[in-house]
Amino acid sequence: MKKITLFFISVIFVVAASNADLIKASLFSLIVELLNRDNPYVQIYINSKEYQNIPKYIKKFKFTNNCVNADIIFVDSLSLLQKECIYDHKIFVTSYYDFVHNKDKVIGAFFWQKGRPTIIFNKKMLEYFGVKLPPKYNKYID
Repeated sequence: MKKITLFFISVIFVVAASNADLIKASLFSLIVELLNRDNPYVQIYINSKEYQNIPKYIKKFKFTNNCVNADIIFVDSLSLLQKECIYDHKIFVTSYYDFVHNKDKVIGAFFWQKGRPTIIFNKKMLEYFGVKLPPKYNKYID
């Protein structure tokens, strides 16, 4: 009986984890589409433990292993990036702390807070890159 219970608990955790990854992937995809509506051939660089599984779920974008070639960068911390990748790239950080402390360099943040996804766009950097979000996303602009 204990083995059956353990099996069902394991299955529940696997299903829950894959559902969380699917939610992350769909929000990730939305962010990329909002920032690059004119470019269907977006290259994305990910250096984030939180989002490392995203390429498994999204096939419509190209993922690159080099941040220099990327159109959008998702990173846990700017300290993880090469200096040549910090400027002239649309950088999304995965923590509110990094967003607040690097507002002059990042276009937004995508992180989980109290079990919920949180997306913030930086108005100054949206303007710098010439990105105009649809009006329904204005509430996410800081």
